[in-house]
Amino acid sequence: MSTQYSARRLTRRKRLGAAVTWIVFTAMAVGLFAAGVVTLIWGVHRINDLGDLADHQARARGEIVATRKLPHEPQGTGGGTEVTVGFRSADGSFHTTTQPVQLWSRARHIGDKVDVVYDQRNPDSFYTTSLGVERFRDILILVLAATLLVGSTIGYINYVRDPW
Repeated sequence: MSTQYSARRLTRRKRLGAAVTWIVFTAMAVGLFAAGVVTLIWGVHRINDLGDLADHQARARGEIVATRKLPHEPQGTGGGTEVTVGFRSADGSFHTTTQPVQLWSRARHIGDKVDVVYDQRNPDSFYTTSLGVERFRDILILVLAATLLVGSTIGYINYVRDPW
């Protein structure tokens, strides 16, 4: 009789373990799918903004007007350089933005020249990289979104078909 009781108890534990595994895996799949949806929306929004900018773009020659070293964090992050880029738009107004230095950028010091692409209707919206680089980033964002959406769906379907 005690072996029959032990077998039932072991079966309940296995079922409980399977249920917990199922819930955790379902939550992970839903989370990855939701992250894919958000990333897809963000990528489409960036592509629309970039297309709008391309329709109303103007170019200017800007320069670095300030630099700031970022502090090192105890976790080993930080320690880079942040630059403030300024330029004059066609209407004569001065615009700035602060951003981390890109790894490939040669402009790192005050006075270094930077090419700027800006929206004529809203000069505060500008890029210091080419629109081709920005398009490539947007494509990578969409690839990431597709990977999250398709990968989480396929992984979940495979798990549902054969959980063990």
